[in-house]
Amino acid sequence: MDVVVIFNGLGNQMSQYAYYLAKKKVNPNTKVIFDVMSKHNHYGYDLERAFGIKMNKTLLIKILQIIYIFSRKFRLFKSVGVRTIYEPLNYDYTPLLMQKGPWGINYYVGGWHSEKNFINVPDEVKKAFMFREQPNEDRFNEWLQVIRGDNSSVSVHIRRGDYMNIEPTGYYQFNGVATLDYYHEAIDYIRQYVDTPHFYVFSNDLDWCKEQFGVENFFYIECNQGVNSWRDMYLMSECHYHINANSTFSWWGAWLCKFEDSITVCPERFIRNVVTKDFYPERWHKIKSC
Repeated sequence: MDVVVIFNGLGNQMSQYAYYLAKKKVNPNTKVIFDVMSKHNHYGYDLERAFGIKMNKTLLIKILQIIYIFSRKFRLFKSVGVRTIYEPLNYDYTPLLMQKGPWGINYYVGGWHSEKNFINVPDEVKKAFMFREQPNEDRFNEWLQVIRGDNSSVSVHIRRGDYMNIEPTGYYQFNGVATLDYYHEAIDYIRQYVDTPHFYVFSNDLDWCKEQFGVENFFYIECNQGVNSWRDMYLMSECHYHINANSTFSWWGAWLCKFEDSITVCPERFIRNVVTKDFYPERWHKIKSC
């Protein structure tokens, strides 16, 4: 039995769920579980909050969750056919991992961020990731209508906060990738193709953003906080063009964009000093920044 594990924040959960949909196409018996140890990361299980995707709570799923927790602590589970299969650290697409796993219980743990992982089920993915409407959120809906009516809308995602506090010895160095120079170059690139672009800024450090970019043709989205942070991605996806951070959050905001003539700009790397050749779609414009 193949089991895809959901964990971390919304962007990660979406990539993992998309991978599950692709694996299920190959092996209809594939299951998906939420790692309960991850419920305190970010805002817990966000797929239901954003898209109404409920996690199955059958007895089988609960048993699979328990086995997963204990298999991480006790190696003896390997002797009875319980395995954890990891994605490569640089997120390279691995066709072999799309095949049905060997006998036993195979837990697939990774980000699975390359669209090559789910290129066989794009319609299923887009259908699954249809944002829930927010009829009673006036400020959010005002921004939604503004962006939908703006053919020159550009989402700008700037992630600081947690990215600024990463231990310098760790593998996942997300800081120092989407630099200020990167954003200035990305903005200049968009201006080559869009007359009078309007930049809608989404960030966990809007004060810093305002200091760097000012207010002329820049608009700062402040209405989506805490458990409602997912709504930033909704607004991003409605923008015509995109300037991404090295983040799965804006990755999905751009990927879900419905405009065929859309332009997405992203950093060349996802992790500083690590080549991630499959992370970003080939059609996106990549800027070398580190």
